[in-house]
Amino acid sequence: MKNNYKMTMYACFIGYIVQAVVNSFVPLLFVTFQTEYHIPLTQITLLITVNFVIQLVVDLLSAGFVDKIGYRASAIIAHACAGTGIFLLTLLPELFSNPFYGILLAVMVYAIGGGLIEVLISPVLEACPTDNKESAMSLLHSFYCWGCTGVVLLSTLFFAVFGTSHWKILALIWVILPAANLILFTKVPIYSLHEEGESGMSISELFRVKVFWLLMAMMLCAGGGGRSDFEALKYFTEFWPSDNTDPIERLFIQWGFSQVFPSKTLCAHVTTWNKKTSVKFRTDVAMMCKLGFDIKMDDLTNDEQTYCRQAVQEYNRLKPAILEGDLYRLVSPYEGEREHTSSMYISKDKSKAVVFAFDIHPRYGERLLPVRLQGLEANRMYKVKEINLMPGAWPSLGGNDQVYSGEYLMTVGLGLFTGQDLSSRIIEVSAQ
Repeated sequence: MKNNYKMTMYACFIGYIVQAVVNSFVPLLFVTFQTEYHIPLTQITLLITVNFVIQLVVDLLSAGFVDKIGYRASAIIAHACAGTGIFLLTLLPELFSNPFYGILLAVMVYAIGGGLIEVLISPVLEACPTDNKESAMSLLHSFYCWGCTGVVLLSTLFFAVFGTSHWKILALIWVILPAANLILFTKVPIYSLHEEGESGMSISELFRVKVFWLLMAMMLCAGGGGRSDFEALKYFTEFWPSDNTDPIERLFIQWGFSQVFPSKTLCAHVTTWNKKTSVKFRTDVAMMCKLGFDIKMDDLTNDEQTYCRQAVQEYNRLKPAILEGDLYRLVSPYEGEREHTSSMYISKDKSKAVVFAFDIHPRYGERLLPVRLQGLEANRMYKVKEINLMPGAWPSLGGNDQVYSGEYLMTVGLGLFTGQDLSSRIIEVSAQ
């Protein structure tokens, strides 16, 4: 029976790609709308607000509607609205005296579809009687990210080859995706989301639950994954570079975001993602930015709990260097075969530095070379010490607790890496 639901899972994955098209395609046309229809850019950007406000309203109001007509019918309506809205983009601007109103109406139509997809897809996949449900749910949300990436890349390629003047053709091509998935949702099995005789919670009942309003406030205060700019930082102190908290992926994500944003603006939390990595590895990665914990401490061993408490103490002590210091990127995770990466932060007065080193997937028998530090004062003496060790563990850094000149550390370097898979080191460098 489980195999019968594979197509249901595929339909759900495609559904999130459809939502990515809904949210990502039109913003690529803003400049085109400005030049072709002479619409002020300030007016065009209102389309983003309208899109997401409608999706939020649909999210709140659709529960009773979905329960009445069923998840299959709702999924069909969602994809019909998404496809129709994108299709209307090619017609309505020419039918209105003010093209903006035509575009706005099209956006309102596909926003309804996007809101319904947001509500429907996760519970449909969650209800499927399949193995590895947690993995499937994680994969589901990655499809939205991959969808956004794909929409941008493929649209950019199309514009590069055919020009932006043919954007209507591209819009019609994107319509194929929700149309095809609509057909797929008419055929795939959908497992019952309620036990027999059970009814879902009504909106009025939901509003009477106090924790709902707490969670709503938290959601509204939270930054969306990967959606920020410097103007937003006038009003918020931090944001999420990504909803993906896998520590390995985070090494790449944080490396990229650090090209533009300082570490004190980047939220980085320790979670249960990628349990192949140790709690130490996950914590060390998160300490490169604004550290937090989204993990049940009761699920950790005594040694892991002790380590986390000590790591927080070390982090608070080294905050001035990590959050306010200068960043030097020593070894990129994108270099070579992506075996290692290392970065360091140094305080403004050059008295304190923190070096982060990670072995991702070293090759067997790989020759490991010293990593040269940066930003130190050549004539100043520095003591190097490995910190953030698990209880009972000994430092493995060659030259630990030794004193070297800044010149030595910047020209010869330290042996930061190991041949051990998924290992991490944090080195404190202190002026003497």
